[in-house]
Amino acid sequence: MAFLFKPFYPIIVSYSSSSWIRRKGRVDLDATRLARDASKIAEEIVQHLQSILGSSVGVELEINAELPNGMPENVQRTILENCRTLKFKRFSVGEK
Repeated sequence: MAFLFKPFYPIIVSYSSSSWIRRKGRVDLDATRLARDASKIAEEIVQHLQSILGSSVGVELEINAELPNGMPENVQRTILENCRTLKFKRFSVGEK
C-alpha cells in the first residue's frame, strides 16, 4: 500500500502598504519526516512571521493518500475517528 502525503502550509502576513500585504507558501513534505520538517518550518518561517507586530499567520495541513489496494475497514474507521478527535474541518474517504 503506497501513501502519498502532500501537506499545504499557507503563510499569510500583513505589512505596511509599502511592503508585502500577503504572503503564501506551499511545500511538499516527506511523510516519513513530517514531524522534523514541520518543526523546521515552524522555526524558520512561522516564528519570524509571527514576530511582526500586527501579523496574522495561519497554517493548514492537507493530507492526500493514494491507496491502490484500497483501505481496510478497520484502518478507515480508525482514521475517521482520529480526524473527528483532532477536529479536522474536512475529511473524506472515497473511491476513485
